[in-house]
Amino acid sequence: MANNALRRTVSNVDSRRDTLAPMKLTTKLFLAFLLLLLGIAYAQNARPSAPQATQVPMGNLGRYQIVVDPGGPNNFLLDTQTGKTWQWTRFSDLENEPKAWTAQLRFDSTQELQRWALTQITRKQA
Repeated sequence: MANNALRRTVSNVDSRRDTLAPMKLTTKLFLAFLLLLLGIAYAQNARPSAPQATQVPMGNLGRYQIVVDPGGPNNFLLDTQTGKTWQWTRFSDLENEPKAWTAQLRFDSTQELQRWALTQITRKQA
């Protein structure tokens, strides 16, 4: 009789172990997912913000200003008197990949853009 009671106790413990095992795995998966979400949230907040442009009084501006795009590789040279702009360009198809300022087109009106467009050759459709 004592053996039967012992067998039932062992059987009950085994059945409990079987029901607890999936819960433990589920809990572990939940905690791992929660930690992953917290890590992603922290990483987004830990990114350094883009540098802010410094406001300079107009009287203190030099004629030429270099404008840097903090989100990309674009750097521009601006002539503050004429409004002409140049882009810092690397010529990757040339030996030693030289860099130079290249003039950028600027249109001050829609009519000016339309006149220019009429002088261009359109690309043939493939």
